[in-house]
Amino acid sequence: MNGDSDVSRYLNNNINVFLSVLPDTDTKETPEAIVSLINRGEGDEELLKKFIARQTNPVNVAQVKNDEYLTILMQHNLVIPTWENVDNMYSRVETDDELVEYILNNREKLVEKKCETSQATEIEKLLD
Repeated sequence: MNGDSDVSRYLNNNINVFLSVLPDTDTKETPEAIVSLINRGEGDEELLKKFIARQTNPVNVAQVKNDEYLTILMQHNLVIPTWENVDNMYSRVETDDELVEYILNNREKLVEKKCETSQATEIEKLLD
């Protein structure tokens, strides 16, 4: 029997235990691990939010399937600041205010990148 598959099977069956025993110093999970946990759609929502809140590696939101976690990712600056991510979030977040705040918090990084998204004009209107 493969030890890795035993560990994976255990984690899959006990995600809440896994999230609850992770130390607060566990802040550098890979973007893939963060997205994977979000996309599972399982486990205690509060434990997952605490896990997300202490992470430091930003993710590409195109990979995030569960829209309810976009706001917490933005609030904790865990979205890679690209116009493609802004475009992706435009129709997925609950209010424009959340998106505007994210853009303002990341404006220096976004200014360096060209906005070539399909929603570029709409996004510019949000900032006016």
